[in-house]
Amino acid sequence: MKSVEQTIINISKGNPGCMQFCFELFEKGGYEALLMLAETGLTGSRAYQLWNDCCSRDVEKAIKVLRYRREDRITEKELKEHVYQPWGKPFDLEEIKKREAVKPEGGFLKERYGMVLIRKTPEGTCPMCAVKHDPAQPHNLQSLTYQYKFYDEHGRWPTWEDAMEHCTKEVQQFWIQSLKERGVEIDE
Repeated sequence: MKSVEQTIINISKGNPGCMQFCFELFEKGGYEALLMLAETGLTGSRAYQLWNDCCSRDVEKAIKVLRYRREDRITEKELKEHVYQPWGKPFDLEEIKKREAVKPEGGFLKERYGMVLIRKTPEGTCPMCAVKHDPAQPHNLQSLTYQYKFYDEHGRWPTWEDAMEHCTKEVQQFWIQSLKERGVEIDE
């Protein structure tokens, strides 16, 4: 397995701006963000152009672009139309966010990785996360069952917001406050 540094060196192709972008990308989005960049095939100056020109050096925006590409809300053609220019064109993330992720037949896991999920969970557990919890409480975000089921359905990994979506506002506020007290960053 490659180290993070080796992965960044391979993606950056010697471009110092891309290297800076990759380190910031890893810092904000972890290894998953680097993998999303690698999945696009953008390396070196093109990856730098995505960050510098298309996202105005905003790493959070770049992560959203990469996530939307992974969800097929941004097509490969559209990504190239923005990046493969003398100066990259900015993305309209508000418009892209409104688009539906295109779910392939059989789910995203089968389409991308050839995996088929066994959908049955143990008796007496939540059918979504396979953990025993009060139905009014959030799904267990750390449950691999939940993560893979959510990914298979939506084409992206779940967030705390997704895990709490079915909860009442009061329960959501309680959990948001509790997570913030533990140092977990929550977008509101």
